[in-house]
Amino acid sequence: MTGKLYVTVPILQAIGLYPSQEVAITGMLYKPEAASNPGAFDFQKYLKQEGTFAGLIGKQINFIDEEKKWGWWQLRKTIVRSQVRWLGVPEGLLVSAMVLGSKAVDLPYDIRDLFLKVGLAYALTASGFQTSLILGVILQLTKRAKKATQIILGALGLITFLFLAGFQAAVLRAVIMGFAALVGLALERKVQQLGSLLLAATLLLLFNPLWIWDLGFKLSFLATLGLIVTARRITQHLDWIPRAIASLISVPLAATIWNLPLLLHIFSMVAVYSILLNSITTL
Repeated sequence: MTGKLYVTVPILQAIGLYPSQEVAITGMLYKPEAASNPGAFDFQKYLKQEGTFAGLIGKQINFIDEEKKWGWWQLRKTIVRSQVRWLGVPEGLLVSAMVLGSKAVDLPYDIRDLFLKVGLAYALTASGFQTSLILGVILQLTKRAKKATQIILGALGLITFLFLAGFQAAVLRAVIMGFAALVGLALERKVQQLGSLLLAATLLLLFNPLWIWDLGFKLSFLATLGLIVTARRITQHLDWIPRAIASLISVPLAATIWNLPLLLHIFSMVAVYSILLNSITTL
């Protein structure tokens, strides 16, 4: 039989593993179980969306390919190690997750769950904030250079970030919209953000239709849609307070409004203080 497996192994056995490495794992196969109660986490459905229909409880790992091949994982590992060396654990891992996304960093699950419960899960997701920061810094540093140089360096920055963070739906969405901004710069035309968001959604779903069921994909697009459609209107209604403070309130409020129905449907709970925390985090 061939296919994808959901594999768990003892943590000491997994030390030193890297992407594309060939290994042989000895263990026990099992069939994932569906949810036993209404509204509970359906492990079987989750794996099915990823194209996986069986699990393996690994006991022993045997390395087939001992020779380490170069990959982006090495640069990612160097970045994480340097931040852990200076900041310690778990602070260094947390900063790395904010830069590269939690899926690219081995962040403890208790920290991930804590950020999720208080409504700050987006802080551990590599997406629009990082790409906006990368493009903003590059374009600012090269503002005196030729337009072609700005576009080339901006594209290289986006591609580098994509390979470091991994080919996740939220990252790909942000990178596609970043390239749309570069195209607008090249043509000296203003990019329609809503149009670029719809273009990114169409391209990603053509590439992988199963992402329509991915929670990260849904939250990323709903939050971005909320910022495009609602944030400015909320800021206008808050014209009785300073504009800078109004923006700190409108951005998390717009994202929360559009994500709230999905969060209630999936988790059956929402942190009432998440808007305040998001405003403080943005500040």
